[in-house]
Parts: sequence; structure tokens; C-alpha cells
Amino acid sequence: MKISKVVLLFIAIIGVGTVIWFGINFRPGSYPYAEEYAIDASESDAIDALRRFKIKNPHYNVPEYLEATDGREGHWYHVYFYYPENKQIVHAWLRQSEKEETTFAFVGISHASFSKGMKFINKDYSRVENREEKEKFEKRFVAEIRRLVKNKKQS
Repeated sequence: MKISKVVLLFIAIIGVGTVIWFGINFRPGSYPYAEEYAIDASESDAIDALRRFKIKNPHYNVPEYLEATDGREGHWYHVYFYYPENKQIVHAWLRQSEKEETTFAFVGISHASFSKGMKFINKDYSRVENREEKEKFEKRFVAEIRRLVKNKKQS
């Protein structure tokens, strides 16, 4: 019995669509949706730049009563920033990726009350909101950490 080309095409489209759906929804790893940025420095230098950034910009430090403290947990050095204008906590992490390169990843945002849980970047936001949040993170944190790393290397 001959199967028409249309039926074969339909089966192929469904098969490819299923593979893509599983790839998107069941990504491997602990932070599959995190937006990753490369920092041209060792992890210790990147953490040092991050600490200097937080000293120079204390308004981005999470208030102590919220108990979101930077620190190592397993492979990741977890970092928390604060958006005072929205009372939101930004979760990010650093991890050595190569000898002189560290991955700086934006994980998500939660409200300071923690009442709604975290909204993950690249997952829980609309396309427009996601782009806006990533741009804000890049301008406020990624660009500044990179600048601090570069300035330290040049001095």
C-alpha cells in the first residue's frame, strides 16, 4: 500500500516538532534557561570584580533582612542583586568555564516578598519582557563587571 507524500510529510513535521518540543522543555542541567555571558577573567577575578561593583553600587545589594546572600553552592557562585525601584531580587551565578573565562549567568527574578516564586529568564516572560529584562541585566551588571575586570587587567 502506497502512503502518499502528504502523509509522509505530515509525519515528518510531527516528528521534528516533537523533538524540538522535548529539547526546549526538557533541557539538561540545573539552570537550563539561564542567559549566559562570558567574562574574560578567572572565576576569582570575576568574583573580585563583582564584590567591588557591589561596594561601589550599594543600592543593588539585597537588604540583609531578605537573606539572599552571595556564596558558593556546588559548582556555582550564586549572586543576588536588588532592583530597589521594583523591590525585586535578581538571581545570577558565576562559574569557571575555561582557565581565563568565567560564565556569568542570569537565572531569574523574584519579588522581595518571595510570594510568587522566581520567574525564570528565557522561560516565564513574554518575548518583549524577556528582552527588556536581559537588556537591563546586561547594562547594569554584565557591562560593569566586564569593565571592572578589564580595568584591573590594565592596571
